[in-house]
Amino acid sequence: MWLYDGKPEEMELVVRDANSDEGGYVVLLQLASGAIRILGTRYPVKYIGSWRTSTQRHDGSGLTRVLISKPHPRYEKIKRLLANSMVPASENEQACEVTVESIMSKAAHLFSIAPASNSNLAAASTQISK
Repeated sequence: MWLYDGKPEEMELVVRDANSDEGGYVVLLQLASGAIRILGTRYPVKYIGSWRTSTQRHDGSGLTRVLISKPHPRYEKIKRLLANSMVPASENEQACEVTVESIMSKAAHLFSIAPASNSNLAAASTQISK
């Protein structure tokens, strides 16, 4: 399910831009601080290159690991569902530690849904939030 899992410097050898028929990519960025960012894009090499330049210019946390999914037509919806699954359901609920592995597991579940209709993805979002 993941086309690339490695250092940001080497991804352009493996990943190309997605065309509109394919959709786009879900991308996980692991920062040097340990924080994780989730994004969706059709142009991962350009987006991540821009991110790296910006963080270097502003002395921000560098990237240590990049994961790029296979292209998916509903990549933006899947990205939103993954991001929402990281947020506690209520103020009383404690936020659990988010790991790359936990997000990868949730992403694998979402990518396996066929057809990837709104109703099927909505049902899956309640499962991954638990």
